[in-house]
Amino acid sequence: MKNQFASVVLTLAMSAVCGVASAQDFTPSYSPSFTSDMNSAVNMGIQLRRDSERPRGTSSRSTASSSAASRVGSTTYRSSPAVTQRVKQQFADFVGRSAGPQGATDIATALARGDAVESWAGIVRSDGLRPGDLADAMAAYWVLNWVIANQSDNNRVQTIAARDQLRGIIASNANLSRLSDAERQEMSEALMLNFLVQHAAYTNAIQAGDNAAMRRLGDAAVARFRSEAGVNLRNVQLTNTGFTPGA
Repeated sequence: MKNQFASVVLTLAMSAVCGVASAQDFTPSYSPSFTSDMNSAVNMGIQLRRDSERPRGTSSRSTASSSAASRVGSTTYRSSPAVTQRVKQQFADFVGRSAGPQGATDIATALARGDAVESWAGIVRSDGLRPGDLADAMAAYWVLNWVIANQSDNNRVQTIAARDQLRGIIASNANLSRLSDAERQEMSEALMLNFLVQHAAYTNAIQAGDNAAMRRLGDAAVARFRSEAGVNLRNVQLTNTGFTPGA
């Protein structure tokens, strides 16, 4: 992700508790298994690589994935202020357990003063992502963690490809395709909050020239995804067709 902020006061405030960035991610009260769905994302990347090596028109999986990806309505949602407030409270409680009472106070103050969704949108807008779609939130989270793990960068084409790849996976996943608007919003805003904390921590390390901190954050991203998804982010490539297995 490009390290530019579009008036993201909330993200800067979150940097005060960026130690949470190396801990287990916040998950909302409604939380289907991230592990199985993230594993599906990696498996889809493997299949896309294999499909690209087959003669055109021979992959039924590719056709099915394209059909699933066209079901945009299964990943979008209409936002509810009540859901946003619930996620904010749950996140503050989570920070309190991870960073102590002062951390919870700091994050609650930041959440009250700023708009987390708009802060997230300001960071990812140049990469073609937007609020209101679970696929966009999940893509931003995956891409950021890949960037941190590999101390690399991404571009708009790669990010949109990853988003479209994940949209197809979500649409074809039995659990995720049945989510209500509120559940999609809850999952999305949890991913956004995790993204904001991780982005703030990584950006601060870069701006400070703190290579040791960047390595720690990269190792934490690898450990987080190995635990949550059974995948080593350093063995995955982000390409113009999305995530694929490394060479």
